[in-house]
Amino acid sequence: MMKRGALLSLQAFAAQAAGLACGLASGVVIARCLGPAAKGAVAVYALTAGFIALAGNLGMGMANVHLVARGAVEPRRAWANSLAVAAALGIPLSAAAFFAAPLLGIALRRPPDMGLLAIALGSVPLLVLFDLQLNLLQGAGDIAGSNRSGLARQALRLAALLPLVALLPGGTAGALWSANIALAGGNLWCLALLRRRGAVSLAPDWPSLARSLGYGLKTLPGQLVQFLNYRLDLLLLALFWTNREAGIYSVAVFMAELVWYIPQAVITVLLPRVSSAPTAQQGLALTARAIRHTVLWSALCAAALAAAAPMVIGLLYGPPFAEAVPALWILLLGIAALAPGKLAVAHLAGAGRPQYYTYLALTGIGLSVALDLALIPRFGIIGAAAASAAAYAVSGALALYWLRARAGIGLRRSLLLRREDWSLYADLVPQFIRDPL
Repeated sequence: MMKRGALLSLQAFAAQAAGLACGLASGVVIARCLGPAAKGAVAVYALTAGFIALAGNLGMGMANVHLVARGAVEPRRAWANSLAVAAALGIPLSAAAFFAAPLLGIALRRPPDMGLLAIALGSVPLLVLFDLQLNLLQGAGDIAGSNRSGLARQALRLAALLPLVALLPGGTAGALWSANIALAGGNLWCLALLRRRGAVSLAPDWPSLARSLGYGLKTLPGQLVQFLNYRLDLLLLALFWTNREAGIYSVAVFMAELVWYIPQAVITVLLPRVSSAPTAQQGLALTARAIRHTVLWSALCAAALAAAAPMVIGLLYGPPFAEAVPALWILLLGIAALAPGKLAVAHLAGAGRPQYYTYLALTGIGLSVALDLALIPRFGIIGAAAASAAAYAVSGALALYWLRARAGIGLRRSLLLRREDWSLYADLVPQFIRDPL
């Protein structure tokens, strides 16, 4: 069971790494063709759409993983419910945000570009449905399908971005349109995979929808607040400074969060497997071993990124983005510290305690807001990085404490590698070479 889980995690990481390469290429195209200010604008408008889409899914994504994996909701019912949520909430929320934006712009003295905002908000229903379909594939046990769907979306974005920005004068609008085109294609890809599994229906099931919302709404406040924990620094940087600083800082954030591809790949496999584990002890053993390996590889990845940052950022993005390097170094400290905490709350969610996502997020947001407001207006990019790193480190420590208090997994068991852990790689590497995705 553990070897199978490790292989699936490695396959998920490989797919995410391939998607990351496409995402990195997309960012480089935008940076090289449009410059820091336009890159900052793309980041801010995309974040706005992402936050609204997260609010619009009502936590159904986590429910699709947990309840489908446990057999509590049929996959085809979960798909119909997901489509209903995406249409019923995604479209009205995006329209409401569009009409409220001018008032917010007046209050903040930073009026938005309504044309760019309209393009970004057009992605909201597509983004809600795409995330829910990815989660449904994971809950149904099709981890490979979920991995390939995410990769397809990133590849489609790059394919659309090249003509719209690099070859045609599409500018910032072209960059935003490429994301919408990729989401449309990604949704069709997911739909094809789910239809092959017989997991598509157009008839929502209200009892199962109520069950999914009962689980999902426990996680939604935490997901929303956690989104702000991760992105409030960039939004405040754009508000207190300019889109140029936001564009430079977005590069540091993107590079630093590469470390999180490791725990995220593990969580893709860990959450449904803990949810469906025959006994609590098997779930605990799986989580403890997963955290140990995640700590090792997250630390190695962070060290490698820190060493390579000056050369990589200069080579890929050019001299205008040199200020991203010291911010990246600071961010890496907090991001590596939070990596095991991500697995800790994923285990608690799989064990039927999804509210710990909310608890963790609410704890971190207070520190994030206080530090962001204290440091960003005065120190700009460096202040944003320092505030986030401190909040991440505190959140990671708190998540591990909860794992110990609620599941009985202590720090020694979850952080220190054991002799038998090394034997895993002897079997894992040949299997992965035969079947990387």
